[in-house]
Amino acid sequence: MNILLENETSTDAKLKVTLHHSDYKEQFDKKIKEYAKTVTMKGFRAGKVPVGLITKLYGTAVKADLVNELVSQNINTFLKEKDIKILFEPIIDETSPIIDFDSQSDFDFSFEIGKKKEVDYSSVYNQTFTKYKIALTDEYLDKVIKNMTEEYATFSDEEIANETSQIYGDIIVEGKKQMVLLPISKVRE
Repeated sequence: MNILLENETSTDAKLKVTLHHSDYKEQFDKKIKEYAKTVTMKGFRAGKVPVGLITKLYGTAVKADLVNELVSQNINTFLKEKDIKILFEPIIDETSPIIDFDSQSDFDFSFEIGKKKEVDYSSVYNQTFTKYKIALTDEYLDKVIKNMTEEYATFSDEEIANETSQIYGDIIVEGKKQMVLLPISKVRE
């Protein structure tokens, strides 16, 4: 397997990964044999299904899983060896060719990585900052509580309204229908 680091900047880079058939053939054969031992299929004794039939039925899925696992493991090992710290998992590049696990045996992948940038905090240590103390008034807190109560209120149909009730309904103004929510105190008889 070949992994190349390309277009490297201080914040990102591209990884080109090439996986050859010889890189995964031994593991593929081993997994197929493990499947053959555990698969039960009509017409065959348990664990005696031919490896060729298992390969034909499950080979593509086994190959896809194995390739994905090997690529992921090798990219992580490569990044650790090169001491590259990344922000998120590598993302497959849009220019990467479409993979067909049925017909391909060699694979080329292209990934984009976001690198953690080293930040120099030394200039911050000698700074002075103003600490503000914010005083909350009872009036402001009452307003916030009232707004949150209205915003997160639950609607229910009641027979009798009280002074805290709100009425909602549709109003048609100039042919346009609008849903309106009014406090009972705003409604006149």
